[in-house]
Amino acid sequence: MIFSKQAKFGWVFLTLLSFTQAVEKLTFQKWHRYSSSDLVTLGCNWAISEYITFCEDSSTTANCMCVNEACKATYLNCIDTYSDTEESEIHAYNYFIETYCPSLTVANLTESLANGTNYLKNEVPASSSEIQYTPVLTNGTIVENAIDTFRIRYGVFDDGMFFGMGLSGYIALVLLLASCYNILKITRLNNLISSWKIYQIIFRNKSFLTIKQKYPQINYDNIVIFFWCVFNILTLCFHYESNGSRNVYWDSSYKQITRYISDRAGYIAMFLTNLTWFMGQRNNILSMVTGWPQAKFILYHKWIGRACALHVIVHSIFLLWQSTVMGYQAMRVITYWYQWGCVATICVSIQVVWACWFIKNLAYETFLVAHIILAVFFLVGSWYHLASKHRAHWFIYPICCWGLERLTRVWKIWLCGGIHRNATIKLEPMSDIISIRVESSYNDKFKFAGQFAYLYLLDLDFDWVFMFQSHPFTFVFQDDGSVLFYCKVKRGVTKKVKTHLLCEPGFTKTISVMVEGPYGGVNEAEISNKHVNNLMMISSSTGVSGSLCHLKTAIKNKIRNISMTWIVPNSQIITFMKNEFKFLNSVDLDDINLNISIYVTREDYSKEDEKLALAHLDFVHIIYERPDMKRIVLEELEATSPKKLTNVLLCSHQSLSSDVKEIVDLQKSKGQNIAFHDETQTW
Repeated sequence: MIFSKQAKFGWVFLTLLSFTQAVEKLTFQKWHRYSSSDLVTLGCNWAISEYITFCEDSSTTANCMCVNEACKATYLNCIDTYSDTEESEIHAYNYFIETYCPSLTVANLTESLANGTNYLKNEVPASSSEIQYTPVLTNGTIVENAIDTFRIRYGVFDDGMFFGMGLSGYIALVLLLASCYNILKITRLNNLISSWKIYQIIFRNKSFLTIKQKYPQINYDNIVIFFWCVFNILTLCFHYESNGSRNVYWDSSYKQITRYISDRAGYIAMFLTNLTWFMGQRNNILSMVTGWPQAKFILYHKWIGRACALHVIVHSIFLLWQSTVMGYQAMRVITYWYQWGCVATICVSIQVVWACWFIKNLAYETFLVAHIILAVFFLVGSWYHLASKHRAHWFIYPICCWGLERLTRVWKIWLCGGIHRNATIKLEPMSDIISIRVESSYNDKFKFAGQFAYLYLLDLDFDWVFMFQSHPFTFVFQDDGSVLFYCKVKRGVTKKVKTHLLCEPGFTKTISVMVEGPYGGVNEAEISNKHVNNLMMISSSTGVSGSLCHLKTAIKNKIRNISMTWIVPNSQIITFMKNEFKFLNSVDLDDINLNISIYVTREDYSKEDEKLALAHLDFVHIIYERPDMKRIVLEELEATSPKKLTNVLLCSHQSLSSDVKEIVDLQKSKGQNIAFHDETQTW
């Protein structure tokens, strides 16, 4: 059924209205740091409400201190006795009014204290059940123990907030430094800074470079993640305090510490839940500020999510532990907040195991659907778990963030990518390459180099599940306005599509697709701008589509030296994609030194293959061997001027990336001006 625009707008409006009304009904509990005056008031309240009776009807106990003069005077005398200064006493009065009796004023309390002192019995009641009709003294030991208990307990809450803010601040600092570095790259000030002596001393000394070359896995991201893991563990390991049998809640340090660990972990988890959702967005506004590719945001999303899961699991285990030793388990397990907390913990525990790389590689589509479903149940479980404690508002941001991100995806499909009912999908069976041609794009942004987009396959002949999945693919913008996606057949959706296309005439079919994008990639202003003197591009298989877009821009900007190395397993891929190189026949290559080397790694030399491919172009060389990339990159970099900027772009697999990066770092250590851009995407 096709709905009208008015019906769609009405549905969206009602959804937002119902969510707004639900949020309005929430009771928010703000973070309150308890001062010594507040603790005195709480301690007096405990000593009186638990051990002294003033009102006959137990249902009026909450208001007894406000309407019963004897009770009120006892409270105020207790506050007066245990307040260190007059200022502290006034603060305690204000907290008493705010918490218990908002209709009273400080003047009312002062008057009640003066009047009650005249009738004060200078003794502590022997029986807690006996009703008192005159002001009495409170048990000093109980008051002091209660004050100490509340100081420690609410100090745990403060620690949880501080540690949560500290971990959030750590990620914010990383994002800030990345943004500053990106600004330096855009303004090209990084070239100036790299020539400073202090930069040379720190980043180009032999020890630093030796470590980078010997241990390539030690990079900035891994260092940040390492300290992130260390900080998360440390937040749970120190600064706990207990008061043993003097505690008015739990009568042993063992029971206290188990609860305090649980509470602190729970507070930290609330912060990390928001961070996890923030870093996991496909449409992340910080991608423009930091210049990070989506793969890097996903990397941090994984590790922040794992840290969040750690704190959730610790929170649940220690709360279960404390419930068992205190005998509360049978009572708590029937409450909805406890049950929903169990749901959230189970979901996040499954997420940790389910998100392991071998499961994602084995069945990515199943992983994706289950990942979203588990995340929904985690949010719902956490919401109800915290609603009884008036803290459900912590999850308003993840819900809004997730909803707005989905609306942004719809907006990108509607206004940028579009829905295309006559897309042509074709298979090259020998090389396992699929091409999807969309006749026209809705937006000129597809013209920019170094981008990718998400495809939804709207064809029920494939699999109905595909309609709810999107997968990222690189593309090449065509001169006629069409967009051509190239996809390597792997597991999952591409394998199922290949199986279906093998039964189609010419391995070709017309289908309907939705295009969401375009997204990120390295900005062409960095890679192929006019200020670059040398451009070296290295790609394998379908990764060449990203290099081709930059090649067009580089030729247009008259970059003097351009080299492109393309590694393919067989010549069928060259034949399948040879039309993408036709533009080279019509462009002006004067004053441009262009060299394209194509390495065919799994075939022997064949003249027929060359005729079918690109050998008619003088600057194209087809070589039938496995390339030694370290040697090739080193020779090309040594042939360039060390002072002029050389951009190295990589669109390939991880093993090739490490080889190229090793040589780039080596040449950088010798003072060569090189910028390395790795567009290898991992999901």
